[in-house]
Amino acid sequence: MAGVAIYGWRFSAARQAAEAGAQEIVRRIDVGLHQSTALLRATRALIETDSAAISTEAFARFAGAVDIVEAFPGMRGVGVARWHGPAEDEAVAQRFGLVVRTSAQSTAMRATIAMLEPRDARNLAAIGFDMNSEPNRRAAMALAAQIDDFAATGPVTLAQEITPERQTGFLIYLPIRIEAAALWGFAYAPFRLIDFLDQIGARELLDSRRARLVDATNDAGVELYVSPQGGADAKALRHVRVISFAARTWRVEMLTDPAGGALLAAPLAVSLLAAILGGFLAYLLDRLLRLSNARRVMLDEREVLLREANHRIRNAIARIGAIARASARGAPRVDDFIVSFSNRLNAMANAQQLLIGSGVGRASLQDLVAGELSQVFPSDALFSIEGPRIWLDERQTQSLGLTFHELATNSAKYGAASMVEAGVSVRWRVEDGLVKLQWLEQVGGAAQVDGPSGFGSKLLRTLVVGELGGTLERHLEKEQLRIEIIFPLRENE
Repeated sequence: MAGVAIYGWRFSAARQAAEAGAQEIVRRIDVGLHQSTALLRATRALIETDSAAISTEAFARFAGAVDIVEAFPGMRGVGVARWHGPAEDEAVAQRFGLVVRTSAQSTAMRATIAMLEPRDARNLAAIGFDMNSEPNRRAAMALAAQIDDFAATGPVTLAQEITPERQTGFLIYLPIRIEAAALWGFAYAPFRLIDFLDQIGARELLDSRRARLVDATNDAGVELYVSPQGGADAKALRHVRVISFAARTWRVEMLTDPAGGALLAAPLAVSLLAAILGGFLAYLLDRLLRLSNARRVMLDEREVLLREANHRIRNAIARIGAIARASARGAPRVDDFIVSFSNRLNAMANAQQLLIGSGVGRASLQDLVAGELSQVFPSDALFSIEGPRIWLDERQTQSLGLTFHELATNSAKYGAASMVEAGVSVRWRVEDGLVKLQWLEQVGGAAQVDGPSGFGSKLLRTLVVGELGGTLERHLEKEQLRIEIIFPLRENE
């Protein structure tokens, strides 16, 4: 009985480890893939700002603001494919300085890779390739256009594979539409699968046991990766976790041997030992069961933390998408979009730095306000801040950081920061569990309550109403602008 109990504990521990490993792989894949969506949304917003004026130089400046290869695991770059007919081949070639490369499988429409950054040797080899000439890519683009959302391919060989060390790849597409919703092209990201798995640390986990990664979008399934130990065994127990992204489904399978291998080789010896040392084994089994329970609690706690991390990352991605759309709406030119979008990303980065610097994942409201105002006003004497010490959680910090950035930017254009002797006053108090904040500044005659810099914009309302669960009111009286923001105080979160 003792031998069976020990075997049962060992098998239970192995099963829990396999399930935890599969879940961790899925989490890492999910985070890695969703990081790319923010960049693709920003790329689409850039093109939609002024598709007629976009150039390879402007796109290079936009993409150059981010170290794509380092910041986005496995991503070979970010690109734009132009959707056009054969009659436009020459015009597309002249505009983007490329040669449209078709094949026997080319159809009545092209999806020519017009721009792709960074412009290294691999990516230069892909410029001009008609992605609509390859069935797998064609199907993914057709689906993306149909659902007007992200769609990924199955496994493909990337046009960037110009060396003998080739990898399986995949691509993610997002449609770009202009002028009466006409399809202009696609923002897209090419990935090398092994590089992707390596950089997110998933390959190491897969290789730690018998495991495989499968594209299970279709019934047959396509094997993407198999660990060196092998991933096929009819007798093994499979621990499966599934991830869905960009209209595709991937499946992670981790295998556990139900026979326990050598664990059952000598059950009789264990039983004899139990008869001789019954008291000791009883104690040992009790400790093993306690350890098993403790391990289960640890895994449960870890799962909660992982879900929280995923939730925060998704919030950040959604926030980046929102500022990309807001930057596109308010930018008359591509260069204006690049500046506006970059500044907003910097505001997010500054807010994140405050969270990290606190050591507790919170930020002081006073430090947040002062940080944004100091970016606009040349002297601290031109603004005043007053209110009790309030600590903000991650969501509040990011939302208010962008809110104060919008207000400070508007002040630089139309308000106190654009005037020699004017200033800004920011005051807040806490009443009945609510933070009541007032922004007061002198403004010039050209100021507007719903001005082009973002007052009354969807971005500000998304930040204050949608993310903070608060209210925002604006009042313009005798060249004095008063903004009142009220939001719940979340001290215990």
